[in-house]
Amino acid sequence: MSSAAFRTILCNSAGKPRVGDRVLRLEYLEGRGITPNVRIGLPKFVRGVYHLPERLLDLLEIACYVFAADRNISRGSNDAVEFHSWSRDLRFDIRVREHGFWNQQKVKDLLSESLSYMTGDANYSFNFRSGHSTGQADFFDSEEFHITVDKPTRIVLFSGGLDSLSGALSILKETCDNVCLVSHRSGQP
Repeated sequence: MSSAAFRTILCNSAGKPRVGDRVLRLEYLEGRGITPNVRIGLPKFVRGVYHLPERLLDLLEIACYVFAADRNISRGSNDAVEFHSWSRDLRFDIRVREHGFWNQQKVKDLLSESLSYMTGDANYSFNFRSGHSTGQADFFDSEEFHITVDKPTRIVLFSGGLDSLSGALSILKETCDNVCLVSHRSGQP
């Protein structure tokens, strides 16, 4: 296995480490005696889109935690160019809002397979726990508030590079749908 040994990532105050586990704790909400070490601008984002269902909020948090773990856990030395040298085995323990959905084996398997394929890591495994909640971000953040969309929206990954720019331009040329460019910016260490 990898030189970067098996790693457990505990998110949203989920779980307790097993004896001998190498653990990374990731938290973005203050409270319960916890100091946040990851910044997820979820309340501000929700205010910008008015309302997001709990499952989508969970997905956004899961994605942020996977990204934060990837940035914080080394793949080994710079000369580790063989797959077995840099591929990681990551186990996430995350407190979520919609535990029943996320804890389905099919959902966990699809999430794990997708991430392993995209990152080249050996394994991602997930243990979801119930009990996570966040307060209403805005007056409009409720299921009763709806925005009528007059046409479909396409979400397009946009890195800022020439290849993603040409892809975005191609999509804009071929459709009358709304187009939403999505990118990310890493924080300073």
